[in-house]
Amino acid sequence: MTFRWRIVQPSPRGAQVEGNQMTKRKANAGAVTIAAAPVKKSAPKKNTPDEMARDNENKRLVADLQTHQIELESQNDELKQTRGDLEDARDRYRDLFDLAPIGYFTVSGDGLVLEANLTGAGMAGSDRQFLIGRPFSKLIDPGDRDIYFSHLNKLAKGANRESWELRMLSGEGSQFYAWFEAIAIRDQEGGLLQARIAITDITGRRRTEQQIRELLREKDLLMQEIHHRVKNNLITILSLLTLHREKMVQKEAQDVLGELTNRLQSMMILYDTLARSGSYGSVNARHYLVPLIEEMVKSCPGNNCLVHIESAIEDFDLPAKKALTAGMIINELVMNAFKYAYPAGGGGEVRVALRGAGEGNILLQVADDGAGMPGGAAVQSGIGLRMVNAFVKQLRGELSMETGNGTRYAIVFPAG
Repeated sequence: MTFRWRIVQPSPRGAQVEGNQMTKRKANAGAVTIAAAPVKKSAPKKNTPDEMARDNENKRLVADLQTHQIELESQNDELKQTRGDLEDARDRYRDLFDLAPIGYFTVSGDGLVLEANLTGAGMAGSDRQFLIGRPFSKLIDPGDRDIYFSHLNKLAKGANRESWELRMLSGEGSQFYAWFEAIAIRDQEGGLLQARIAITDITGRRRTEQQIRELLREKDLLMQEIHHRVKNNLITILSLLTLHREKMVQKEAQDVLGELTNRLQSMMILYDTLARSGSYGSVNARHYLVPLIEEMVKSCPGNNCLVHIESAIEDFDLPAKKALTAGMIINELVMNAFKYAYPAGGGGEVRVALRGAGEGNILLQVADDGAGMPGGAAVQSGIGLRMVNAFVKQLRGELSMETGNGTRYAIVFPAG
């Protein structure tokens, strides 16, 4: 049962009857008496369809807002995480940028410093903040500023990358050599917006290069001195051999001294060729062998001076040691041709060829159109041919010989 409450005021008459209890009346003055009276419970009010629809829509909106709130909170957490990751990446990049062993500068299109790392500022001997906004050209030695402006102008005209070397100034006024690598950053119209420059201090490398040049110069002087002394010694030996040869009565002794003279002549020509080329590790085959063959023609004995030597030497480099050995082989085989191919005197032709044979090999050929080796002599017979065999082994090559209508030698050896 539902009760309805009613407020009852105190009666004035009751106050007169109990006049002798003033204090108590005063204490109770203003008190109210609450009486409960039963009331009837009203029936629940039914919502209209429109009210129900609005109520459902409100509930749906509340649910959507709650969902969006959850999504926003999740996105906010993701953004915070992403921001933290980006800040970490930025810090790592900044550390790499500042602590890199080379200097980095960003220069505007009109040549002002926009950014510099700590290494670059250290190279310039200046505080980084002091460099910002200054012309980058002020960091370059005045004598080399034209080099800088020339390459910057190339970037402005369309080049994407430029490299160059020049001298930079440090904070103490001293110089150091620097290697520049610059790339162009362009605006939407293709104009030069910025140039990003990486600078490497190459002073140590330049100092090492200078020391190497000085050592090479000393080596060249030493080699020239050695060449001069060796050549003088060979000339002295050749002169002594020539004098002794002229005094010899026996033809066999003259021939032996003549062969020794030719061998020494081959060495002299090699030394001259090496000295002229300036390279002591390798020699041009044509430049060495053609003069050697010409000297052989001059030294041919007696009537055999009518013999003509035809040479076909390809133009390529050989290690000096192999070139000398090949020259010795040619000398021995040509001398054999003079001695055995034309015993009756008269003219003839000896052909000498040197060319590439493929697969890293070289082919040396010596052939004559004379009478051939006497009695079909074997390759191993005779001092000269034994020396040829020894030289072929030094070259790690293979020797073949054919006789009949002249004699033909073919030697194949590796080029390296």
